[in-house]
Amino acid sequence: MEQIAEQFLAQAKAIYEHVKIGDPLDADTQLGPLVTEEAMLQVLKQVQDTVKAGATLVYGGERIGENSAFMKPTILTGIKEGMPAYSQEVFGPVLAVYAVKDEEEAIRVANDVSFGLGGTVIGKDEENAVRVARRIETGMVFINQVTGTAPELIFGGTKNSGYGRELSREGMLEFVNHKLIRISSPDLPY
Repeated sequence: MEQIAEQFLAQAKAIYEHVKIGDPLDADTQLGPLVTEEAMLQVLKQVQDTVKAGATLVYGGERIGENSAFMKPTILTGIKEGMPAYSQEVFGPVLAVYAVKDEEEAIRVANDVSFGLGGTVIGKDEENAVRVARRIETGMVFINQVTGTAPELIFGGTKNSGYGRELSREGMLEFVNHKLIRISSPDLPY
């Protein structure tokens, strides 16, 4: 919400400034590299193009080291329709912050994209957070935590973020061919 946006940004920036970046096999690492150098360069380009289009880079937006897939965690604000970070999936350590006037605007912004993998709703009123989560057009919504995955949780998106589900019972059923066999007596009406 607009009234807490500056406080939120200050706290987010303070956290991002102290993120331990490194080897994902090291238990102390909080942020590892992207899957490939090419993937990191794609995310970096999305960030740079979004800033060129008028967004504000609050923190990060830099490659770490030469010939690496590491990128500083990044915070962007002032993102508008038509900017890459608004309309493209960004698969990297980028926090896009939208300061909105009310809940309705937040839901509109969240749904105003052609993707819908996962989302997060933060709120103290759990019942209201669930109501908002039901209105978010994604395959998964986490309340008061970042989206994640676990074998027992279904994983999958909506819109242009995929079809079907992985993991959990529902994910296993995606790989099953169901077959109906119905027996009726030829002497009974259908």
